[in-house]
Amino acid sequence: MPWNRFWTLAGARDERKRPMSGNGYLFAAYAATWIIHIVYLGTIVRRYSRLQREIEDLKKPAVRS
Repeated sequence: MPWNRFWTLAGARDERKRPMSGNGYLFAAYAATWIIHIVYLGTIVRRYSRLQREIEDLKKPAVRS
């Protein structure tokens, strides 16, 4: 039996029939990564805007009674 890179212990298998069969997993990982980054960026923007509002409130003169 000649050595073939498509030969496994389970038997002969020709992977050329299904080229790049892991593309679905690659796309899912890529999409999940982008979703995580977008959510993280959204939380940073929200925190920054809250901080800016707080800074503006502190700059306002205090109302004394």
